[in-house]
This record gives sequence, structure tokens and C-alpha cells, in this order.
Amino acid sequence: MRLTLISLIFFCLSSYFVQAQSPDKLSFQAVIRDSIGGLVVNQSVGL
Repeated sequence: MRLTLISLIFFCLSSYFVQAQSPDKLSFQAVIRDSIGGLVVNQSVGL
């Protein structure tokens, strides 16, 4: 019983401190379209 309780506490604490993190430089691609559905090409866009 005591071992089970200690294991449960250890599991809860370890899962609390472990967090998934994405890489600092995550590259991705997107398709940007204007209001009429045309592709936006060679232009800077902001979010």
C-alpha cells in the first residue's frame, strides 16, 4: 500500500514538471489567399 502511494505521488509530480516543448526554430509553410481567393505571392504578410 505504501509503495503504491509513493509511486502515485512520484508519477503525479513527475508528470507535472515534464512539459512538451516545440523547437525554438519551427519552420512551416502556409498558403495565403486574398479576399477573392487569389494567391498572395512574393509579399510580406503579418499575423
